[in-house]
Amino acid sequence: MTKLLDEAGLKGYDATSIGYHEAQLLFAQGRYVDVMNLYQRRKLPEDTLLALAYDWGGDRNVADRIYLRDLELNATSGPANATYAGLRLFRFRDIDGAIKYGEKAYSLYPSGWSRSLVTTAWLVKSSDYLKANKTKEAKEAFARARQIGIDRASLQSFSSNLCNDIVLPLTEFQ
Repeated sequence: MTKLLDEAGLKGYDATSIGYHEAQLLFAQGRYVDVMNLYQRRKLPEDTLLALAYDWGGDRNVADRIYLRDLELNATSGPANATYAGLRLFRFRDIDGAIKYGEKAYSLYPSGWSRSLVTTAWLVKSSDYLKANKTKEAKEAFARARQIGIDRASLQSFSSNLCNDIVLPLTEFQ
């Protein structure tokens, strides 16, 4: 693939287009730092692929900035809101931010991904309330998760790094 991209560049194809394809190849290979360097070297505009590279292999604050800018341009995009909700939930453990963007994503694009994101966030919020001995608030947060839809198997595989926080309200409020 790299050889094909090099040949395309020699034949006069658009350098930006070739750069994006090269970045996709590097990303697929797990070479996130190389993706970041390629964007900088070729002066490619920041996009969600670069944000993913920063999210998975660089500075998550840069990923946050890129995703927020994308949301300013695509505020009604369900997938963009879901992606940002996932970053807030899994990278920053910002439960309120995950709920805000996850709820919006689910209202715009009621996919399994956005449902799992927002349900997970509500379950973590319920867990946080339980840990603080705020049973009433914990039940309310759990009720919201249940209202959206709880699929235990899907949630536990989806959110392995938050499983302990999810298990607590699932066990407590059976």
